[in-house]
Formats: sequence, C-alpha cells, structure tokens
Amino acid sequence: MVRKLLIIACILLINFGIITNYIDSGRVTTGQEPKYVLKFISKDGNKVTYLGLGYKVVRYVGVSPKENFSMSRGVKMGHWFMNYKLDDKDIRVYFDDTVKDISNSKNVSFIVNILENLKYEDSEDLKVFKYNYKINYKGKNYYFIEYKHEICFDSFCGYLSDEDFREFIEIINK
Repeated sequence: MVRKLLIIACILLINFGIITNYIDSGRVTTGQEPKYVLKFISKDGNKVTYLGLGYKVVRYVGVSPKENFSMSRGVKMGHWFMNYKLDDKDIRVYFDDTVKDISNSKNVSFIVNILENLKYEDSEDLKVFKYNYKINYKGKNYYFIEYKHEICFDSFCGYLSDEDFREFIEIINK
C-alpha cells in the first residue's frame, strides 16, 4: 500500500514538473518572469537564479533584480546542473601608462552595465577636457572624465549619478 502511494506521488510530481516546465519555458521565451519557481538573487544583485521542479532559469540583470524581466542582459533556461555565465569581454582600464585588467573582477558586471546602459548624448567634451581613465570594452574606447562624473565615447557623453560614480571609482582603484 505504501509502495503504491509512493509510486503515485512520484508520478504526480514528475507530471507537475513537466507541466510547470512547459508553462515557465513559454513565459521565459516571451520575456516574462517564470511563475512556478523559487527565486534566488546573488549578493551583488547582478544574477538571479530561478529553481523549478527539474529546471532552472538564470538571468543576468541590466540594472537591478527588480527591473522588468525582458530587460535582462542574458537569460538561459535548462536543467538544475546547467552552468551559465554571461560572457563579459575583456575590460582594460588605462591610467597614464598603467593598464588594469579588471575582466576577472567580481564587479566587472557593474562597469559593463554602466558602459552599455548609460544614457549618452551628443557632446564636445572630449575635445575640450582631459580624461582621467580610458576604458577599452569590446574593442571600443570609453573615456572617463572624473571631475565631471562623465563617460564619453566618440562624440557622445553620459553622466553618472553620485552613487554610481563612487562605486565606479572604488572598483577601478582597487
């Protein structure tokens, strides 16, 4: 009798896992957050892992774990043992003649997020002001003008908030 109940419970659990996997995979492919999962946020807030019955979804956020699911920088769904790491290309910071390779830093995703998501506007600042740091990311050079809290590339510049500026400087100076 106990054996039959265990077999029925296992069959129901497997069927429930298949159904929730099907529903959540549909939600993930349409840019929505999975529904039948447990949600875990990394300490730095840059990675969110959702665990379901037999599957997991890993998402790298652009700004905050609370932002819209469809705004993620990377999402992958697979089995529990899947390993997914967002491929952030090499980042090198140049200060005078010194080169700092920060691509292995645990905070590299913060800088990548700033470089990719900062609101840039047309500007002439690079022609007028001297930059403090040159940052090479994905083959493109970004220039950081520290006293203006500004990052520029080509003829476009974007301003960092005070909080982002402090964290940016702290990461680069480590």
